[in-house]
Amino acid sequence: MTITHLPVLDTGPGDDGMDDSDRTAVADAAGTGLRAALWIRSLAARQTHTEHRRRLEAYAEAVERVLTRELVAQRDEELGEELRHAVSAYSLTWSPPSEPALVLRPRELVALAAIGAAAASAPLAAIEGLGRDLARFLALIDAALDVGLARCRRVADQPSAGGSGGGAQ
Repeated sequence: MTITHLPVLDTGPGDDGMDDSDRTAVADAAGTGLRAALWIRSLAARQTHTEHRRRLEAYAEAVERVLTRELVAQRDEELGEELRHAVSAYSLTWSPPSEPALVLRPRELVALAAIGAAAASAPLAAIEGLGRDLARFLALIDAALDVGLARCRRVADQPSAGGSGGGAQ
């Protein structure tokens, strides 16, 4: 049996300045961050190009780090420049001219960009109050995971308004 330990948010001894709703929000963020990172790593495992795997692994690590460890650490300031860049769409999509693009479906690429943007913005919720605002960012990440995993109903799967024979099937 393998035991997996979740990251522990060490806020130090004594009063950490968080109430129960803040602590719940931090725990929810850690769970969401771990789910997102797991999905991103599954995309990395699919890549045949070594640099693509490395880039997606780094992206997964950055998303996980922001949502599991940096959220409380950044309560008094915005996310650092290096970590903000690590979860940016630029770091995900840039490649040298000699390198092919990442092998991703369009919905996966859009989901990755949304996850990175929400993760980068999540520490701002910590400044304003974890319990109040963080849930919106986590809901966005969950929605992006649904899109990336195709757990939502596609528009093309819905019947057309004009009936039969009107559009491409």
